[in-house]
Amino acid sequence: MRKVVGYRRHDTTKESRLLNEIYTVLRLYKNFFLPTIRLQSKTRVDGRIKRKYDKPCTPYERVRKSRQVDRKTKRQLQSIYEALNPAELYRRLTELRVQLEEASAGKSEGFGKRAYRGPDIRIGKRRNPVAAIA
Repeated sequence: MRKVVGYRRHDTTKESRLLNEIYTVLRLYKNFFLPTIRLQSKTRVDGRIKRKYDKPCTPYERVRKSRQVDRKTKRQLQSIYEALNPAELYRRLTELRVQLEEASAGKSEGFGKRAYRGPDIRIGKRRNPVAAIA
């Protein structure tokens, strides 16, 4: 989710409303239109791992192929799918991300206390010891 909305802290009511809208649009876009690959098997061959993947398809397509899901649910999902427009969803997602960026633009990027990195490393004045000998 951070890839979509960024790493800022979103804690105002306007930002939380925008986040909820982004989640709704992103859920539809990812589940109905973005294909993913699934790992089918993993075998070790001569010290290396050989992975075999299923063909890319969307989560919606996987549900349609599944025998564990009843017909009523499949019909409901199909009606949702037929009402969606992927280009419109993407435009709406982009628009909401811009609004969220504008809403949180005035905030500082403070991350709190700096992380401890250990003792400082000092380098002497001579940067190339080989050149100093010659």
